[in-house]
Amino acid sequence: MAIARAARLGALFWLLAIAVAMAVSAQSADPLREAYDAGMRAYRADDLEAAARHFERALALARERYGEGDPRLATDFNNLAEVYRLLGRLEEAEKLYLEALSLDRQRGSADPGATATTLNNLALLYRAKKRFEEAEDLYRQALQLLEGNLGPNHPDLARLLNNWAMLKLARGEPQAALELERRALELARRGLPADHPQIRVLEQNIERIRSAVARGAYERGQQRTVRSPQSAGIPVAGYAVHLASMTSEGAARAAARELKQRHDFLRPLDPLPPQPVQIAGKGTFWRVLFGPFADRREASGLCARARAQGLDCFVRELGAGPGSRDG
Repeated sequence: MAIARAARLGALFWLLAIAVAMAVSAQSADPLREAYDAGMRAYRADDLEAAARHFERALALARERYGEGDPRLATDFNNLAEVYRLLGRLEEAEKLYLEALSLDRQRGSADPGATATTLNNLALLYRAKKRFEEAEDLYRQALQLLEGNLGPNHPDLARLLNNWAMLKLARGEPQAALELERRALELARRGLPADHPQIRVLEQNIERIRSAVARGAYERGQQRTVRSPQSAGIPVAGYAVHLASMTSEGAARAAARELKQRHDFLRPLDPLPPQPVQIAGKGTFWRVLFGPFADRREASGLCARARAQGLDCFVRELGAGPGSRDG
């Protein structure tokens, strides 16, 4: 009897579910399925350290069952890599993504959606490592696969196009980012319910990119020497990590600079404008925030790294009220 071991984890705004079948006995518990399911539960609960442990066990069990080089291992490689990426274990994650892609390519076009998911995830890793050209090439490959499999107007393409737009913005190409984001929004509006939350996220991202274009905040090849949309106070969508609270805006900005200097994992990020919060009986405090992140799990992964270095960390939804402690 075939039981679906779904899904392949993907950072495409919302989970891109890819079903992968494995043959198991219906009469007995299956340790591989149990490890996989436990990993998925931990991942969905944003407990990334636990997810990593379960997916490590799932990969070990899958290797024992299927043998090295079996294409069915691709999902296990990808899922463990995605959790490692969110935890900042980038070198380990890259090796696993490449293993997944190698196995996917052995299957040719058998599962283009799964291959596109891994290409997208590896592109996000390369973006974090400033390997922009390689990330661009991966997005091109992923888009070609998805268009060939789903057609050019499927709403799932919006997820990939959004991530590609964010890469263009990071490279200092806001006009190219705007074109990709417009197409993403058009596809989402065409294929999703009008009140779908991801439509709102895409609309906010378009406003963010338009503001960058209007302010001249990005110039090609000049990203590190100009003000970013975050530092210019441009509204952004998604999530941020909250690492400290100070009694003045100036103190919050200084704390952000100091944190970035002291902790390597913060250096690729820009601090967001300090956020004032009224605390009853204590006055106004200013939050030290870094981001933004399109996905809550991206922010949770950074919080896990922050806590490993002795920092307090909260995940905050941008544009929302006070959030709760993450994890």
